[in-house]
Order: sequence, then C-alpha cells, then structure tokens
Amino acid sequence: MPETSERRALFLAVLTMLTWGAAGSFVRLLAERLAITTPFVSFAVLGGRLAASFVFLMVLLIVFQGRQLRGEILPALRLRETWIAGGFQFLYYLFAVVAFTIAPISEIALCASTAPLWVLLIRRLRAQPVSSSEIFGAAVALTGVALIVLPNVLKQPLGGAPDAFPHRIWGNLLSLASAVVTAVYALFQRRYTLRGRPIEPRALSLIAFGLGLPLVFFLRPASPAILVHPTTVWLFTGLALVTTVLPTLAFAFASRRLPPVTTATVALLLPVFATSYAAIVLKEIPSWLLFPGGILVLCGLGMILRRTNR
Repeated sequence: MPETSERRALFLAVLTMLTWGAAGSFVRLLAERLAITTPFVSFAVLGGRLAASFVFLMVLLIVFQGRQLRGEILPALRLRETWIAGGFQFLYYLFAVVAFTIAPISEIALCASTAPLWVLLIRRLRAQPVSSSEIFGAAVALTGVALIVLPNVLKQPLGGAPDAFPHRIWGNLLSLASAVVTAVYALFQRRYTLRGRPIEPRALSLIAFGLGLPLVFFLRPASPAILVHPTTVWLFTGLALVTTVLPTLAFAFASRRLPPVTTATVALLLPVFATSYAAIVLKEIPSWLLFPGGILVLCGLGMILRRTNR
C-alpha cells in the first residue's frame, strides 16, 4: 500500500472516531428539545436520525456513485446476508440511542466499546482457541466494566436527592447489549469475507436506515414549532450526516486500507472523544470511577486486539 494512501486512510479513521463520538451529545440535545411533547423520545430521535440518514445516503449515492448504485448496491440488497447484517446494525443504533437518553454518555460510550471482549467470549463458546494473554486482557477489561457499572447498582442518592439518571443501570446494560450486537455483526461479516463474498457496506447501511423509517411515527406528538425550528433541523442534520452517514462511509474506506490492528486501535479513541464532547457541550462531568475503570477497559481491549490481530 502506498504511504500516502495509508496516511489518508489513517486520517479518515481518526476523523470517523471524532465524528462518531459526537453522536451521544446530538442525541441528548435532541431528546431534551423533544421530551416535553414526545412520550417515547428515544424512538422519536432514532426515527428522525435514521430517516434523515436514509435520505442523505440515497442522495450521495445517486449523485456521486450512480454507476455503483445500479451495478453493486442494488444487487446486494437482494441478498439475505445483507439484510441480516443491516438488521444487526439497526439493533446497534436502537440500543445505543436509547442508552444515550437515560445514562451518562461517557459510561455508554465506554461500555459500547467492549465489542472485542464479546468476540473473544463467542470464540471461546465455539471452542475456538483463546490464548492466555487474551484471557488476561478480558479479565482486565471486565474489571474495568465492573468498576464503572456496579457502583451505579449499589449507590443511593445522598439526602434523598433525585438521581439525574435514575435509569442509568439500564442504559449501561443496553450499551453492553449494543457491544454484543457489534461483536456478532463483526463475526458475521468476517465469515462472508473469508468466503470471498464481503457484504456491501453501503447496501447494509441502506437497510439499517430503512428499518428505522417506521419509527418516524413517534415524532407525530412533537410540536410542529419545535420540529421545524432551525435548531432542531440542524441537530437532526448533524446527527444524521455528520455522525452517521459520512463516518460510516469513511470508516468503510479506511478499514479496507489499514491493517486490522491499526483500525482496532484507532477505534479505542471513540469513548475518549464522546466523553470530551459530553463534558464540553452538556457539562456532563463523568464520575471519578470512570477514569480508572476506563483505563482498565482500554488496556484490556488493547491486549485482546493486539493478540487477535497478530
């Protein structure tokens, strides 16, 4: 691979994490705007996000990749494996968006980044070889997750003060569920890649976004004045275009041109960016336990990824 091409791919990979990390802040800002008049605000935000993403992606494909749309993407939409992979991606968006609305963004982003840990567990359950260094990395990562999640189960609000996130434990569990879905999705993708039939990423993204179109129904109770307000329009545009469509396409390009270990290592930047955005935009200061727990999680995942990619 030419050095310039690899440098460009690395730049796109980092840019992807930079934009993906902002998704939680966009979701929270939209949820706060819609919560007054929208009962099922998580589904409303997800419906708006995926519907707008579907439109943006279709426009981009028609304008810039019309030939590939007819020759590669549309035929891929007829394949069963594309629909299964798109369904996994839709479930990831569903779990992540709901989690972002009921728990701190820093915790959700960190728990959602544990997909390599679940890949390792699935390999073990399938009686595939797992090295001692991978087991040690998994133990370190799980210790970090426990340090972050368990205090939320045990703690009680001081002085009877209401908890800002009364359902945060459910948010943590949903984020872990999104990581499990990502792990299954990654293994499913790899199986078809090894068969010489890689799943078309643009086609499965269209399916994932399309599955979210019915959720637009949950936007009906929202006040029209709020929906057409410039702030709401810009937030949905940013959530769909900046944190969904463009990073999805950029990461697909980057991951095909970078060594797997490089791609996996760059992905560990995601919770760092997400926590930073939440602190700056939402003034959401993470618990002090997030820092030692986060270091353990990232170090453990780093051990697993280095060994797996080797």
